[in-house]
Amino acid sequence: MPPGQWQLGSDSTNNVKVSVILTTHRRPQVLRRALDSVMRQTYQDIEVIVVDDNGHGTEMQKETEATVSQYPKAIYHANLNNLGKAASLNWAIREAGGELLAFLDDDDEFHSEKLARQVARMKATNASGVYCNYKRIFRNKLYFKSTHELGKDEGDLALDMLLGINEICGGSTLLLRSSAVTEAGGFDERFKRHIDWAFLICYFRNHKLSLCDDVLVTVHMDDQMWTVNPELQFEMKQLFFSSFEQDIVRHGKAVPDIYFKHWLDVYFECLRRGQLVLALRSLRSATSRGHLNIPKLLRITASAIKHSNLNFKQASLNQ
Repeated sequence: MPPGQWQLGSDSTNNVKVSVILTTHRRPQVLRRALDSVMRQTYQDIEVIVVDDNGHGTEMQKETEATVSQYPKAIYHANLNNLGKAASLNWAIREAGGELLAFLDDDDEFHSEKLARQVARMKATNASGVYCNYKRIFRNKLYFKSTHELGKDEGDLALDMLLGINEICGGSTLLLRSSAVTEAGGFDERFKRHIDWAFLICYFRNHKLSLCDDVLVTVHMDDQMWTVNPELQFEMKQLFFSSFEQDIVRHGKAVPDIYFKHWLDVYFECLRRGQLVLALRSLRSATSRGHLNIPKLLRITASAIKHSNLNFKQASLNQ
């Protein structure tokens, strides 16, 4: 059936198959929680595909396979080697039998009504994709809860995403038509960070997102979230901007703010880790494409120094 003309029918709980894609790497201890959340879905017409990216034969792979084996309905695939998240997602997309695709990070969890409510919203809007609100938990406490609104936070969200106004929270909040994912080219395997951003930029070229404003995903944060490799972050920003320059340029007057925002994130992390030369390169990139927001720069600098446990004098000498 041509895009934009498919129908879910009157029974929105058993009409269109949803493939839930779950990629995992070095986290078998939390994988069970993610899988349990899929198995608790009130929406029944689903398949679950787990892609293990630990490398075949490793202890992590064996432990992960043992965990998944306790879920007979789950389709399990182990990559021969560690290929990265994007490659794992693309393998599952090619194998998926569902007309709709949902994605779940191995440390997140779906609420039980997640798929049912998103399918219903997709039926109501006939959209190519639906995302939902979510909450973040850190050390067993509520860290953040999104409050995106119907109408206001729907449509082409590329600019809001690029400016950090709307994170969309990566893949776990999304339900997309498989045809739209294919049209967007799947996930770019060059990216080791910003995988979801790179995909969504391509998605928003031809498609929009509607919103299911219920909080339907819990994102579990841990201390590793604050551990960022500044060199990799710098490299990925360069790749991101070189790959999507034309997509960014279409946002006109907002372009300087986009570049400033992204490069300032790298500047903060480099400064926090005491990598001063790379911090200055990031700052130069942040200001080369537009105006300089001095108050924000000063706040970022003060915060980075406050949260750094490095000796900046020694770090400077080592550059």
